[in-house]
Amino acid sequence: MKAIPNNLLISVCFAMHVSAQVSAQIEETNTGSILEEALLLKEHRHYAMIHAGDLDRGREFFLSESLACATCHTIDGSNASAGPDLSNIGDKLGRGDIIDSILQPSAIIADGYNLTEVETRDGEEYSGILKKSTAEWIELKGAGEVSARIATGDILNRHTSELSLMPEGLHLALTQQDLADLVEYIGSFKRPESESMFHQGTPNVIPQISKPIALIPFHSERHQFDRPVWFGQIPGEPNNFLILEHAVSRIWFLEKRAQGDKKTLFLDLGPHLSKNGARGLMGLEFHPNFRENRRYFLALHIYEKGQHIAFTVERKASADFKKDSGEPPRTVLRWNATTASHTGGGLEFGPDGFLYVGMGDTGPHEDPNGHAQNMIPSTLHT
Repeated sequence: MKAIPNNLLISVCFAMHVSAQVSAQIEETNTGSILEEALLLKEHRHYAMIHAGDLDRGREFFLSESLACATCHTIDGSNASAGPDLSNIGDKLGRGDIIDSILQPSAIIADGYNLTEVETRDGEEYSGILKKSTAEWIELKGAGEVSARIATGDILNRHTSELSLMPEGLHLALTQQDLADLVEYIGSFKRPESESMFHQGTPNVIPQISKPIALIPFHSERHQFDRPVWFGQIPGEPNNFLILEHAVSRIWFLEKRAQGDKKTLFLDLGPHLSKNGARGLMGLEFHPNFRENRRYFLALHIYEKGQHIAFTVERKASADFKKDSGEPPRTVLRWNATTASHTGGGLEFGPDGFLYVGMGDTGPHEDPNGHAQNMIPSTLHT
């Protein structure tokens, strides 16, 4: 399979998405102020949110060569193209999320669809979505049928980018109504059973339950957390809790007090872990005898020498349980991950005293290597 150099692949992808006229518009817009661009995005988003679209016109835009949506996305469940399959995207994303994915494709990238960039030992560069990976080679896929198979022995550097294969600025080729039409069409992709429920309609009057549900804030509004992924009470400490922020890899100690909540840093692993997406600090579990031995376990993700690695590590809390002891961690499990996604994060002690680790297939998307079916038994007794 002939490999496509990185600079050519990016050029091909961009050319397939925007015409020369739109490219000129993008260049002109980039010379304008950031505020003007932000206002344009806001206006497009607001219009598409409150205006219904035309399904037939949306389908025309989706299949058009200028946008090339159908070049990178399948809608039949086959997942044969570089981008995510959209066959039931209407079940997964709300209207606002679909709009955002079009207007700002790199802001939130679907799990498993970050660009992988590779530099070979002979100086060639490649870029695309990692679709297959073996011990001997990896396969990157770009727009359309553009693919590259690269021998692992030829790889000098490999990097997961925080950019989407889908280029920015597509809204410049669309009027506000065009965007609404495209969103209407994409949002219509649903499983048959979901579509049937949708057509039953929402009642004009929704009866109120006899006892309304109350949502009571657990902590003060002045204590904010950045994408928390785990929350739990410290054993034997009814008023003390830990909160994990996965993307920035921090653990906070939250103390509930009569005079007001107190938030202090328990542990900061930010400089050492991978960030963004389904990476970073993913889970925590206390040892059953935590009150005596102060041991606790973390599921985390790092990027080291071009390799994504998922770890389960053991750490120790301080004597007062209010912060980490600072002692070096002990590696319990190390998993060499194929990609930057699907690395799990669930940790749980069972009644048998064993630590159970919930591990993902590590990608690529759709698990082409069958990692999820790897039933080799592994038990941990701590």
